[in-house]
Amino acid sequence: MAAKTLGSAAGGLFSRTSLPAKQQSLAARIGRYADMDDDAFFQEMEEFENLIEESRGFRHLAPTTQARQDSILASCLAMVRHMNRLPDNFDDEATEALAFPNDKNKLLRQVQHYLISIYKSSHGRGANVNHRMRYETFVQYREALLFWIRYKFDLRNMEPPHQSWMFNNISMTMRLVQSKFGIQDRRDVKEGLGLVELRQLLEHEMTTNLSVKVSEHHQLIWCIGRQTAVRPGSIGWSKGRKDRYLRWADVGFRNLGDGKFTCILKIKHLKTNYQNPERGTHRQLNFTIASPNAENLIFSVPHRLLVIALRRSLLVGIESLEDLLKSQNAYILIKDANLDDPVFYRSLPAGRGLDMSPGHNKTQALSASAISCYLADRGRALGYTEPVSMYSIRHRTATDLAVRVGHATAREIMGHDPGTYTLERYYLNVLPLVDLAGATLDQRISPNGISAEALTEYAPLAQTALSSAKMQQIQGVALRNFVEEICSKDPAFPVNGDTNTRRLYLKRARAYALRTLVNEAHQESVRTVTVNEIEARQKSWTHDAAMFAKRIQEAATAFASASSAQRQMMVPADLDDDTHDANYEIWRLQDEVQRPEQIQSSFGNFYLRPQHRPGAFRAHGSGRLG
Repeated sequence: MAAKTLGSAAGGLFSRTSLPAKQQSLAARIGRYADMDDDAFFQEMEEFENLIEESRGFRHLAPTTQARQDSILASCLAMVRHMNRLPDNFDDEATEALAFPNDKNKLLRQVQHYLISIYKSSHGRGANVNHRMRYETFVQYREALLFWIRYKFDLRNMEPPHQSWMFNNISMTMRLVQSKFGIQDRRDVKEGLGLVELRQLLEHEMTTNLSVKVSEHHQLIWCIGRQTAVRPGSIGWSKGRKDRYLRWADVGFRNLGDGKFTCILKIKHLKTNYQNPERGTHRQLNFTIASPNAENLIFSVPHRLLVIALRRSLLVGIESLEDLLKSQNAYILIKDANLDDPVFYRSLPAGRGLDMSPGHNKTQALSASAISCYLADRGRALGYTEPVSMYSIRHRTATDLAVRVGHATAREIMGHDPGTYTLERYYLNVLPLVDLAGATLDQRISPNGISAEALTEYAPLAQTALSSAKMQQIQGVALRNFVEEICSKDPAFPVNGDTNTRRLYLKRARAYALRTLVNEAHQESVRTVTVNEIEARQKSWTHDAAMFAKRIQEAATAFASASSAQRQMMVPADLDDDTHDANYEIWRLQDEVQRPEQIQSSFGNFYLRPQHRPGAFRAHGSGRLG
């Protein structure tokens, strides 16, 4: 039973007050109808009929699919109203009758009109793409319309037009429109955010954050993303599923002694149709994450999770760091009262602390969009010339997993069904790592053809990142002047708009101006960068990692040799002083310490002590960051 009760003090599976009813066989459950009286029997049948009637037209697809279908239906009905000069409050049922007429030829023509209009007026979502939607997106409109045709005709008790006839005619129209008006250019291959960039992000975040507690949440999420390749929606809530986020009930700890720990993460919320009982094979992934080596302790998921649990007093029988280090219990348990609490909370406005007040779902859990937005802000601050998100970590992790442990294991970790090609089609970017010269010129290569040097040094985001001085120059006078130039020359500038309209316009103009200036600076850097500068950057990655590990060991040694009173003095009293803008100097409690006679691996922690220095990173805008 240990596996079932790993994360809590009590399993909650059994009752000490009553014996569960004996389970009946299928024959016994069916045979009960013979013993029912007439009233009970008719009541049972009435319930069955109500359920059957309720199931008519029941939509059981994933919430994201249903939301997309609803959006497409709403736009289709709006177009029908506008083309027929109908008022906006025109009866919905009458509008649907016009949008989905019984005559199949009229219906086809209606659908073709809608698709042509959508494609002509479409634009891509990305910043560096042309104005046409991708054909893959266009196909989603076809799928949604075919669904609604079947759905509406079934509700009318009418035979819908033949599926293949509608599909073929719609497809011919789509292909013609595509050839006439052009197709979206394919995006560049996503490089991903690897270990080098992640180390840069963590060290940069430690010295520039505005709130320790907010920052440690996101640092931990990045480390979890690197080691499990999870999507942000598996950690934070997303639209349509606000009750689905990582809770402490999904976290377990194993004490291995000598300050080493293992955590077990139960990832329940995957991007699968979790409401479909026929797809239950990937409804939960259980990841076991061990403490890493000393040089990689900055990425330790168990230690970072335990820091947060200690700070919130969530551990059973453990109230301090010394209690944890001295504990001989094999399993570290979470208090029952806190099992339903979220692991990650949203932040206060401007990211100045955690919002742990009671909310709509008992607590203010962190959202999936806030996770990616926070990472994107940090990527911009570091000078990365491409936008980054949690999916950037997922993409690079997928490639590294496929290279190191094979496609089958990588596919299982990613939560993809066996036999699918989602991994190869959308995630893998192996070509930059392959030793093509060695493989094609009969030179000595590794068994899988992957260059070991490329695997460790391939970090395109870090290699092309702009310097902090350059980013300060861009985000200063140059950015302000560019935004003013855009506003003065744009005839669509909302001169007479209200405050909110002008604010949204300026936000969009500033984002566009910043992307343009960063791209220009990147192109200039590509033209002028030297071989020596590239080599210096690559050497700094290894040097910085070694120095960081050395500082960890020095701090750990000092803490391990200190008395209890001295240790209390070494821990900052207030770890989240958000009343001022501050940089934070790295402050270590303990980490793995290697001694000549024995390995005394002690608990690792990353505390940040505030220092009054200017230049702390400020996120763009004033919204919530977490």
